[in-house]
Amino acid sequence: MKYARTLQLDGIEIPEAPIPPEYEKILTPDALLKLRDTVREFRPLLNELRRNRARKRHLRRNGLLPLGFNPETRELRADLSWQALSCPPALTGDLTGARLEFTGPAHSRGGMVNRFASGADFAFECLEDALSPWWDNLMQAQVNLYDVARGQLTHPKKKDVVVGVGGKFAQLEVRPRGLHLDDPRVLVDGIPVPGFLLDFVLHFHHNAKLLYEHGLGPFFYFAKLEGAEDAGWCNSVIEFSQERHNIPCGTTRASILIETLPALFEAAEIVYELKSHIGALNDGRWDKYASDIREQPRNIFPGRSQLTMQTERARAYTLYTSWVCYTRGVPKVGGMEAGIPLSKSDEFNDAELQKFNDEALRKAIANKKIEADPEGLACIGAWVAHPFWVQHLRPLFVHEDKNWKQHARQRFLDVNLQGKEEELTKAMTAVPEGTISVEDLWEGVTAQIEYKESWISGAGAKGIEYRDFANNKLIKILMDDLATDAITDAQHWTWQRLGARIQDSAENAARIEQVLGIHLGDEKSITPELLARLYQEKLKRIRARLGDESYAKSSFGLAAQRSLELATMGDNRFEQYEYVPEYLMPDLLEAERKTWK
Repeated sequence: MKYARTLQLDGIEIPEAPIPPEYEKILTPDALLKLRDTVREFRPLLNELRRNRARKRHLRRNGLLPLGFNPETRELRADLSWQALSCPPALTGDLTGARLEFTGPAHSRGGMVNRFASGADFAFECLEDALSPWWDNLMQAQVNLYDVARGQLTHPKKKDVVVGVGGKFAQLEVRPRGLHLDDPRVLVDGIPVPGFLLDFVLHFHHNAKLLYEHGLGPFFYFAKLEGAEDAGWCNSVIEFSQERHNIPCGTTRASILIETLPALFEAAEIVYELKSHIGALNDGRWDKYASDIREQPRNIFPGRSQLTMQTERARAYTLYTSWVCYTRGVPKVGGMEAGIPLSKSDEFNDAELQKFNDEALRKAIANKKIEADPEGLACIGAWVAHPFWVQHLRPLFVHEDKNWKQHARQRFLDVNLQGKEEELTKAMTAVPEGTISVEDLWEGVTAQIEYKESWISGAGAKGIEYRDFANNKLIKILMDDLATDAITDAQHWTWQRLGARIQDSAENAARIEQVLGIHLGDEKSITPELLARLYQEKLKRIRARLGDESYAKSSFGLAAQRSLELATMGDNRFEQYEYVPEYLMPDLLEAERKTWK
């Protein structure tokens, strides 16, 4: 086994994962013992949080606990006198100005160099949805973070290109894995460590003091929180880590992705729990819609193309998170611009640009004229996944009015959402109207198979080509991560479970019957058989694209099999596997172990 050895200290061990020489600066005895101590301190409460999450989900999804705001914290939400604490003067890194965040998987050394040198305000280095958690990916990510914090991150192909944090380069934000996943390759007291703590502690141990001394954080993004209890746990981890590294309280800042429905209803409470360390709130999209479907599994949501940020549900969601931000003194960051140019010249055509500009303008419009749009969200910035967006979108978030934040706060105070929680709950749980077309199904099949194969094989962010079903014509290319797989998996399960119908033209229905050799019937219901045929058709086209030899070496067949299994599970599907990686992790571990031999 390449570089294989057992690394074992008092109470912590890495029993089989390879540790080449470049990882040794990360897996130092001091770092591992700090990880051990942190896990011992916080794993018992995390396990309790996980049990509470599962209990609440079961109650909500069986109608025993209503979806909505927590009545026990009504007074906290009603009290507008409390604010998040401002960043201390020692933090010179700007979390409140115009903020374009260029995101990508942290293990890609070349990609990280490009993000830091792109002109973006922040390089958002992901160890979560955009990174497949192969051992080598996780360790290489830590090596890259170690190097960039010291100003010595070199491009793998251009050794003269060296980047660091801040100054002429971007600032650093790190997104560790969510609270729901363990990492079986590192054991504390014989039990797998929480993935969040492995990612957080190694980065914090090696880099936090250095970043603090330069006024640059450390800055984090936390994902998949489900409420105030989760936020309180995260805050305790931050305080514990700051104390052990002699870093002042409030120096570490964590931006929170509001990407689950339970977290939305507790957005104010999350800010309160993290008020000494909150960096920003960020609106998700696909993960949020996936959570919506899981929380309301008896409802049929339309095709993904109709799940925009303009639905009643999404507008209420983004309005409420903006209101929380501006009444509590917290920056608001808009969600992802995931488009990749169709042309090889890295330019978008006019139609593509217009689509993305409309969404970006809605996020930013309150920065230009507060009164221009009553639903302008006053975001200070957005995420991007392609360098084109850095220069194209950043001017939208530059503030002409130096007092715009005070104006925005007053505007949101004037909106006065106090006393409107019943109305908000209705809007935030409204099932979007729409249809399910042949192309909606086909797009979901494409995303599931292409992405799962990539994730199992070690790539967590993939540029996926979406082609139409009828003619195999290229429609768009999107940089997709695990969130895309989450939404399509949730849709396919509910559609076949609830007997959703395809609502499409007779011509398109006839085409799918002809290609698949199946009769849809008068109801045109989405059945397990229809999904199975669609997966097989996708595999047929992938084989034709790759050739037999390359296809045989791939995991596309396994990806299709797992997609069908998840789509046709029984009624407790989401209680068994809330998140897709919980189901796919054994396949990933088997795939990576083959590379260790």
